[in-house]
Amino acid sequence: MDQITHTVRYSMWKDIILKCQNRPVGMNVKQWLAENHISEKSYYYWQRKFRKEAYDQIQYRDSWHIEFLLLVLYIISGNISFCFVLIRC
Repeated sequence: MDQITHTVRYSMWKDIILKCQNRPVGMNVKQWLAENHISEKSYYYWQRKFRKEAYDQIQYRDSWHIEFLLLVLYIISGNISFCFVLIRC
């Protein structure tokens, strides 16, 4: 599937899933899908795809580490010296 097709389908299914989540009170997913002529199999396929993507983004974000490189200058007996300190958070 080319990038344009993927982008269009991605957007279309994201919209479908959001509309289904905002379906009328008392209507279940299966009824909403049937009323809107949407395949239940395709609906759950795309829902899984979006959930996995969201999960992967959370995992990636949680794996980030912040690093600081600190330059420490100090004077000993009139001589200026320095060192680098790496701090990981």
